Amino acid sequence: MHASSFDKHFISSFFNTFKNSKSPFCLAVDMFPEVRDCLCVAQYSKTMDERAVLFLKIREGYSFSDELVNRIREAITRELTAAHVPDVILETKEVPVGQI
Repeated sequence: MHASSFDKHFISSFFNTFKNSKSPFCLAVDMFPEVRDCLCVAQYSKTMDERAVLFLKIREGYSFSDELVNRIREAITRELTAAHVPDVILETKEVPVGQI
C-alpha cells in the first residue's frame, strides 16, 4: 500500500511514534526472523479517532504474507495484550531513523 492510497482524512502522527529497541511492539516482533525492523505509529482521523499502524521492513529472502501478519498478531497478544494489537500491519521498504 502506498501513502497515496491512504484515506485523505487521516493524518499520521509522529509525536506518538514508537521507534526504538524499547518499543513494546518491536520487542514482540523481534523474535521473527522475517522482520528486519518495525515502526508503529498512531494515526488519527479528522474526528481524532486513533488507530495503530505497524510497518514492517522484511528481511531479504523472506516475504510479507497474511500468515506472517497472523503470527505477529498472536505474538503481540501473547507478549503484551489483545489491546496492543495494531489495527493495520503493512510492509514498508524502509523505516525512518532519527531523533524525535
